[in-house]
Amino acid sequence: MVSLQLLILPIALFLECLLYPSIMEEQKGFKRPSAVLQDKDSVTQDGISKRRRLETENGSEPHIPFNLPAINWGKFCTRCAEIKTDKKRDSEFVASMLAVMDAYRLRESEECCITGFQRLIHAALVEVKLDEIFLLAWIFDNSLGVPYNVPVALALYQQAAEMGHSTAQYNLACTYDRGEEVPRDVSKAIEWYEKAIAQGYKEAQFNLGFIYAHDDHVERDYSRAANLYTLAASQGDSDAEAFLGECYISGQGVEKDLEKGVALYRKAAEKGQPMALCALGQCYMEGLGVEKDLEKGTQLLQSACDLEDAEACYTLGICYLEGNGVGKDPAKGIALLQAAAKQENPNAQYYLGALYHIGGGADVPRDARKALPYLQAASSQGHAHAQSLLGDLYFAKKKEKEALECFYSAAKLGSADAYVSLGTVYAGVTPMESVPIDNKKAANFYFLAGTPQKDREEVEVDALFNLGLLYETGTGVPLDAAKAYGLFSAGARGGSAESRDAISDLLAEFEGSFTNLQA
Repeated sequence: MVSLQLLILPIALFLECLLYPSIMEEQKGFKRPSAVLQDKDSVTQDGISKRRRLETENGSEPHIPFNLPAINWGKFCTRCAEIKTDKKRDSEFVASMLAVMDAYRLRESEECCITGFQRLIHAALVEVKLDEIFLLAWIFDNSLGVPYNVPVALALYQQAAEMGHSTAQYNLACTYDRGEEVPRDVSKAIEWYEKAIAQGYKEAQFNLGFIYAHDDHVERDYSRAANLYTLAASQGDSDAEAFLGECYISGQGVEKDLEKGVALYRKAAEKGQPMALCALGQCYMEGLGVEKDLEKGTQLLQSACDLEDAEACYTLGICYLEGNGVGKDPAKGIALLQAAAKQENPNAQYYLGALYHIGGGADVPRDARKALPYLQAASSQGHAHAQSLLGDLYFAKKKEKEALECFYSAAKLGSADAYVSLGTVYAGVTPMESVPIDNKKAANFYFLAGTPQKDREEVEVDALFNLGLLYETGTGVPLDAAKAYGLFSAGARGGSAESRDAISDLLAEFEGSFTNLQA
């Protein structure tokens, strides 16, 4: 027997919709940070897509108004038509929702819709029928003839989830995961994803895998992520296939296997998954796991770009700028980079900023005013190279405080360029009025730039030269000609002309004898 509390609470929450203002008319996509995926339910600009879910405010019970809400027949029909023809949605899921609606004759006529909606309310809130509770939540979630209402939809999803409805459980998890309607709560998201996963919900398997692989609020567990991707991929989830392919390509969570990674990319690409199309195209461009084929690579990139995959547009834009696999076309290349930058792709934003900052010849004249917003946009997304270059731009404008902040932010992310910039500032090579000369600090920054780090194998040859000079003169470090010689040699091997000249000068000073340098 259903408890009185179970009957009253959802009714109270439902009736609140008359007084609660509409927050938005259209459904938003579930955006996942740094991922470029596409689901059939509701797609966002960056390609990620999961159904929009709702949440109450503070979990407080609202007061009960006196009148029941009425459904608007015209708006209901319009939204149904839009949802039914939206190719980005899961057609099977939409069909199941429409089937329940048809059982209540909601789409037959205005009169049937009004009376059917009243019967649906009764079935959901009085008879406590699970499918009807979920449908009612979905109607408010998607503004089907009623005002979009956050607390009502969430309360109904919550009740359906607690009664074991897997999609409702998934919806709640997405709400807490996304953190738009409510503060983000990863622990609650994981809890509800786990409940949906227990019922084999493939989208929940993928999302939880993504959390373990990419979320900074939980301890990274690439093995667990790969296992969850595998479960979802076994059910045909194209997003999971694409990300599992990435695991095999990179060797994260699984043993590295380029051929298996490419096979998974191909499988997802055949279903039109944008990230997989882009990644497979990049594999052909680089000959990674497949025979190198620039023409096929650019074709796949174009297919992904047509689906508004930002990374594909960025990569293809570079191809047109350089004439790699396609005819050189700077104008088209810039247009593609701008399209990717508009979708907040940090690599495209940085590349455009760098291009305008340095100048790309007649096709892209130097323009600091155009460079600034692109570098700022990329920097705000944590792009280390953009932060370092933005620091250079601020320094040129004599904005020392902003420049120093950018250099330090980039250095925290391991940017060798930023380490060099900080080194030259503290060494007084590029002095700042607000920064006293400190050769010891300068030597430390040069050392960090000139040695491989955990997340960066390449070294900055300018840093090797600068650090060599400090050892040669004993400035900020002990005088050590042999160590200076070693640093200049490493810089010369990296292509530094200054280091080659420094070696000649050093050998001349010690009469051409390396043995003398060690004395």
